[in-house]
Order: sequence, then structure tokens, then C-alpha cells
Amino acid sequence: MGFYPGLHPHSAPPMDQTQAEKIIHHWLNGLTYSAATRDLEGHMELISRRVQVYGVLKEGAIDFDGWYKRRAYEFGNNLLDSLSYRNIDIISIAQREIIFTVLERMKATNGASIQVEKEVCLAHESDDVWRVSMETILRITLHSEKFHLTP
Repeated sequence: MGFYPGLHPHSAPPMDQTQAEKIIHHWLNGLTYSAATRDLEGHMELISRRVQVYGVLKEGAIDFDGWYKRRAYEFGNNLLDSLSYRNIDIISIAQREIIFTVLERMKATNGASIQVEKEVCLAHESDDVWRVSMETILRITLHSEKFHLTP
């Protein structure tokens, strides 16, 4: 293995844009697939146990348990039809962390949808899996008044 200045000799080489894009797309595809198949366990495997989601609540953040409860309700009651993503813009790339913005479209089974603009931080965790560790909701656009996913 080669040595890269500034890195431990056993560390991987610095990540480039193409590698980061592949990781992001793989992670987003996992979210899309797990939502389409209502695979709660597979979905939660993409979420860090230390996740924090800001911008949804007036104060504080949604944690892993809050994310789990929300998705369990949506999947269990057949409320969420699909998730889709576009306009990925990478902000920062580090060896074990990627920060990017993305537009997420959540479509409910009743046909309503919302668009969520958010900043996402993916972390490469100790078990060699990339998971979301933080999200900041920047803007939510409602496309129908009948959109209700959570109780």
C-alpha cells in the first residue's frame, strides 16, 4: 500500500468527486428501494444511530428513534408511495464524510407530494457502511393540501 502525505500509512487514499458521487447515489438508491418495498429494517440500516435531523421541529432535532417511529408508521399504514431525488450538489468531501444538498420528493399513496430541500451528511461508520448522520431541512414545498404522512 502506498503512503499519502498527511494520512496514516494504513489509511485509504483521499476520495475524489466520482467516488463521492457513487457513494451518494448508492445511498439514495437504498432509500428509494427501501421505501418502495416498505423495508423498514433495510431503510434503517442506512441511518446512523446518532442521526440528528434539524429544521423539522421548532426546537431540537429528530433522532434515530424518531426517524424509526415515523417510517414505521408510514410503511405500516401504506402512506408513503415513493421517494425520489434530484439536484445533488456536493459541498464537502472528506475521507469518512460527505456533505451534499439534494431535493427529495416524497409521494404519498393518496397522490399528494412534498419536495424537501435538505443538506445531508453521510458518515462512513466503523462497520464500513455509509449512513446519514445529520440532515438539515432547508425548505419544504407542499404540492397538495391532502398530504399527511405522520399522525
